[in-house]
Amino acid sequence: MFALVLASCGYHLVGHGGDAGVIPADVKTVSLQAANETAATLMPELKRYFSTKGDKGYELVDADKPHDAEVHADVRLEQASRQFVPSAYDRSGVATQYRMTISGNIRVYRAGKLLWESGAISESGDVYVTGGPVGVEASRSRIQRDLQKQWAARAWNRLSSGF
Repeated sequence: MFALVLASCGYHLVGHGGDAGVIPADVKTVSLQAANETAATLMPELKRYFSTKGDKGYELVDADKPHDAEVHADVRLEQASRQFVPSAYDRSGVATQYRMTISGNIRVYRAGKLLWESGAISESGDVYVTGGPVGVEASRSRIQRDLQKQWAARAWNRLSSGF
């Protein structure tokens, strides 16, 4: 009885619904556009999801190339930012931990009309100071790659679930 009530009210778990997501089912081509440099660093991982993860995968095309507006969607990554700030200090005031946060939002357009907006999508992680500046930079690069992958996975989940 409880499951019937939940199903009838439209509730479902993210990623477990029968919906095709926010991109209409008849869309065959997608152009991914980055609004700034940070957004561009998130694109390779997001492109991988679009080309391989969907039920059929999408053909990725350049936004500048001619395409059939009836079977095309524009996915724009906007307001992307990356912050790397100290989050903990030792007794002498030297940073011992840093927090990296990557965030951005996605908008889906079809024929110039906004279909959906994700809202802010954020991922964050900590870098602990060990081994001097070289160690911090290596940890920073590693956490940045990991956060980019996590961000793309979260963005894809939102796109494919409609939440």
